[in-house]
Amino acid sequence: MPDEFDINIRKVNESGAFRDQGGRRQRQDQKKRETGDDAARDHFQEISASVAHAHRILEQRQSPYRFHVYRNGDDMFIDIVVLDEHGGSTTIRKNITDQEFTNIIKNIETLDGVIIDYTA
Repeated sequence: MPDEFDINIRKVNESGAFRDQGGRRQRQDQKKRETGDDAARDHFQEISASVAHAHRILEQRQSPYRFHVYRNGDDMFIDIVVLDEHGGSTTIRKNITDQEFTNIIKNIETLDGVIIDYTA
């Protein structure tokens, strides 16, 4: 058995397939993050506008119910609060879903106010 081997080694950094893969991946990841941030920001602004619209209707109807919408990092939360006669507020439902919020907005616009399910 021979003790000599022919080895063909080529430098990896000279290969076009590997050369810019890391940089390309970083740019793609950055673009995904920016797109996600834009979508989250747009969704938050849309919900905030809906909350402002709902608050105008609730104020006209002298309803004590309001919404508290806020972000914590990338997450968005919507709470239902009740205003008291002394200017304070009490949170009665935390972190309602987008669907619950949509249903409540429909009820505010078409019915007489907010319908809340306390069993959930």
